[in-house]
Amino acid sequence: MVKEKIAVEWTDVEVECRKRCSACIMEEYGKHVMRERNQLQDMPKGAKAWWSRSQRLMQKKGVVSAIPAPKNTKNQWVLPATEKANLFADTFSKKHSLNQEEENEYTELPAHQGSIQRKIQKLQEKDAQKVMDKLDINSGTGPDLLPARILRYCSAALARPVLLLTMCILTTGVWPQLWLQHWVAPLYKKKSVYHPGNVSKVVERLLKTLCYPHLKERSAFGARQFAHATGRGARDALAILVLTWVQALATGRKVAVYCSDVSGAFDRVRMKRLTAKLKQKGLHPQIVAVLASWLRRRFARIVVGGAMSNEMSLMNMVFQGTVTGPILRNLFFEDARRAINECFSFTEVVYADDLNAYRVLPSTMPNNVIKKSLDSCQQELHKWGAANQAYFDAGKESQHVLSLSDPFGNSFKLLGVPFDPELSMADAISEIVAAAGWKLKTLLRTRRYYTDSDLIVLYKAHLLSYLEYRTPAIYHATRAVLGRLDAVQTRFLKDIGVDEVTALIEFRLAPLCVHRHIAMLGLIHRTTLGKGPDQFQDFFKRDPQGYGTLRDPRHACKSPLIKRSAFGLVAIYNMLPPSVVEIKSVSAFQKRLQEVIVTYAASGHTQWAEVLSPRLPLTSHPAATLSSVASDKF
Repeated sequence: MVKEKIAVEWTDVEVECRKRCSACIMEEYGKHVMRERNQLQDMPKGAKAWWSRSQRLMQKKGVVSAIPAPKNTKNQWVLPATEKANLFADTFSKKHSLNQEEENEYTELPAHQGSIQRKIQKLQEKDAQKVMDKLDINSGTGPDLLPARILRYCSAALARPVLLLTMCILTTGVWPQLWLQHWVAPLYKKKSVYHPGNVSKVVERLLKTLCYPHLKERSAFGARQFAHATGRGARDALAILVLTWVQALATGRKVAVYCSDVSGAFDRVRMKRLTAKLKQKGLHPQIVAVLASWLRRRFARIVVGGAMSNEMSLMNMVFQGTVTGPILRNLFFEDARRAINECFSFTEVVYADDLNAYRVLPSTMPNNVIKKSLDSCQQELHKWGAANQAYFDAGKESQHVLSLSDPFGNSFKLLGVPFDPELSMADAISEIVAAAGWKLKTLLRTRRYYTDSDLIVLYKAHLLSYLEYRTPAIYHATRAVLGRLDAVQTRFLKDIGVDEVTALIEFRLAPLCVHRHIAMLGLIHRTTLGKGPDQFQDFFKRDPQGYGTLRDPRHACKSPLIKRSAFGLVAIYNMLPPSVVEIKSVSAFQKRLQEVIVTYAASGHTQWAEVLSPRLPLTSHPAATLSSVASDKF
């Protein structure tokens, strides 16, 4: 059609041919849009590939290589894939060196206390099959050249051989030589992924079932370790820290905060020291022998653009990309808390290798005195590091004094969330809004490929999950600060032409403020059910004078900070009808709350979005009518 249009230029039929050509192009464009729409809809809603396809549809420049050209020691750009791989191998090798060991009071490990693992659970074929059934078929293939797809699809046939192999390893106490080879994939602006092979990971998961229950029972990772632990995570760590700090600031006290940074937590773990700690935790000798063999020297090749580097040696580390690595790392760093607990009465909250310590102090203590205490705490932790050959990067560590009237220090980032010394959370909201802005822009630019319903589903998958992670940290912020965040969703709904009530009733997309209320009420409900970290029991306690209700912190402290925080939600929780509070599942409890909000919104209640808010006066709070609404609805 285009050739025909060009051929008849400056003739009497040019106009007619031009119209037919335009109609044809629009028809083909419509088919293209339909094809792209079908392909996008076939993608999992939370898939990262959605972003790259969206970038292409927006005609943005694609990435030529996953690894940009680095510079070598001579300040020259390295372009060939093999040279890149060798440069990475040289750089990574230097990171693995241990510091000189120093003897001090932390050199000798405490004597073994508690139970000893005297028996090992008997593994069965169904255990091996269950592990293989959960493998991700998209997982990369390692040096064993056996794809995860084969292990998963042939799990019934391979269960017995894998089980026998695991029992042989356990009996001999020797990790196979083949699995001491790694392919290392460097990730831009992230840590590298070490891939030993898929069969190796299956066996590691089976061995984990033999040792992890004993370690968990003995609290071998520490009561305040929140990474790679069942029933707890980063949001729990954030919630515990913020609740503690809010409670202290609301009662006029200060909080001294020390944020530490371990350099190369995976890459600098002395094998001999870790083996001694495994024995100290009371693990069965057979398991200790296997883990000691697992920790011995390995060899790796860096893979960049399909090219491999020369072989490099890996020693004195817990290997990234393995199943056992995070468990051993947590166990190795568990006794670091001794340095801050016993000497300075600081309390730690640990997530992986991020150890953050705090201490609540009276408001009358001068900041210079608090600073000396923080310096001493830092020096003591570094002494533990010297004894364990762990290096703390002082340049990345920070000290702060949280206070509403006399703060000290700059803003700091903890578990991915920026904090300011006054806990206003304005910095955190600014960062969230900025990051959500480009995500929302990308989503809206692809709207021609979706219906309104599809757009809302994608918004929930790609933006809402990002916004909700920070809820425990920002919940106590003022309305003015949170209003900037709420405007993100308001803008999205306005751009697609859907009002808030319709979004809630038809698409189950509640306003962000409602999401925050339901999320924090879910935390309280989980605590009352006896689930989650034990630390929450200190914040939400049963009222001995009120049957089935919680003790309201507002009675002891009238601070507005308490009222607008999760502590203020205790009064709202106490107003909930028994049919809601008696639900034994947190997810079902939160779903019931959302249904109640839907009922209020459908009835035209003017304050439907504030039904669960702790910021309204309790005397005229709309939650007072929850019992009647819940009984009518459910």
